[in-house]
Amino acid sequence: MTTLWPPRAWAAAAATLTAIAIAVVAEAASANQILIGVNSVRFAWTAASGGPTGYQVYRSLNGGALAPYSVALGTGVEISVAPGDQIAIAVVAVAKDSSGRLRAGPMSPLSERIWATPSPKFPVTGSWVLRCATCPALARRSLTDASVVRAQAPALAAPWRVLGRAALVFGRKQIVWHNTQTGELALWDEGTLAPIPGGVGLGSPAMRGVGGADFNRDGIEEFVIQRTDTGVVSLWSLTPNGFERTVSLTGPPGARLAAARDMNGDGRIELLWQNSAAGTLDSWTLKGDPRTTPLSTLYESVKPRLAAGVAPDAIVASTGDYDGDGYVDVLWRFPSGGLGITYLPKGKPPSFVPLPAVAGDANRIVVGSLNIDGVRDDEIALQDWTTGRISILNPSASGAPRTNVVDPGSAWKVIGIGS
Repeated sequence: MTTLWPPRAWAAAAATLTAIAIAVVAEAASANQILIGVNSVRFAWTAASGGPTGYQVYRSLNGGALAPYSVALGTGVEISVAPGDQIAIAVVAVAKDSSGRLRAGPMSPLSERIWATPSPKFPVTGSWVLRCATCPALARRSLTDASVVRAQAPALAAPWRVLGRAALVFGRKQIVWHNTQTGELALWDEGTLAPIPGGVGLGSPAMRGVGGADFNRDGIEEFVIQRTDTGVVSLWSLTPNGFERTVSLTGPPGARLAAARDMNGDGRIELLWQNSAAGTLDSWTLKGDPRTTPLSTLYESVKPRLAAGVAPDAIVASTGDYDGDGYVDVLWRFPSGGLGITYLPKGKPPSFVPLPAVAGDANRIVVGSLNIDGVRDDEIALQDWTTGRISILNPSASGAPRTNVVDPGSAWKVIGIGS
């Protein structure tokens, strides 16, 4: 899979052909121009004036001298790399003069040097699931080694978007697509990256996905959707008639359903409600058995509330067991990119702990929580929305260190982590 390098001006003086303004087009996430887990890099430049017929590309590999690499008819070239490679290029524009003879312009300055490094290895199975909206395509990358692309397939284009994922069929995850113009819903199998026959439904354009959860403990999840206009929450299931709404719930006025999951390991799904205007986070729990009583009548608010005095611009970004105590905690993200965790230990009051910030956090979003190192506690998965770089933050380790995982390219966005 190709990774592209971000534009940086790269000028060349010219005599018969004017200056070539070259940019390298790829996503490096730092000034060191290090790319992780890539197998090719694409360089691009603006066209020289004078009607060039092509460009001679010269490559420097691992600090060596420039040598002819290829001829590009357009203004770009893709170069294969292996872990450990260091590459840079220069180009020469070629054009015909008035007599029809080929003339070469001056060689451009050397581009920035790119270092290709391997992705770290992790003792887990599963996949990063990504979507390229502009391609459009879906891909699964290995959690063990994110440089390995397990599958890639064409996908739906805009105005379709991904609402989320859920195990709507026993033992398999599905991707839930949403058409923002018509409200149509469509299910794709996460393993095959293909549509599920009959897996379609109709909702509203005003919908947001919350996630999948097994409310009735039958081993199959329901997908949770909240209306962005009315706030009403609904549970959707795959039935013989298609993808259908099966239950509706009305939450606290003005509240956003931040999460639906088993918070304490008792097998029951709690609902976390965030009210940004009030600065609160509340939990609803089941007061009965959803297998025998309608789910819409079973939820009740838990006191005391989980958090109060929350900044109005903070959002619940994820949930996970970040300290390994068997109880799920709440991860917050602030507009600055800063992160903090409200720990919810058994029998103790909740406690908020801010996480150390690093440069560039404003561009990083939380894409999920997972156990990727095989230790009991969960880690936080981040993606730089500008460069596409995926990284892992370990909140329980000293200093909450970050591990860079892979550079999939800026067009590829993580839509899920799992099987």
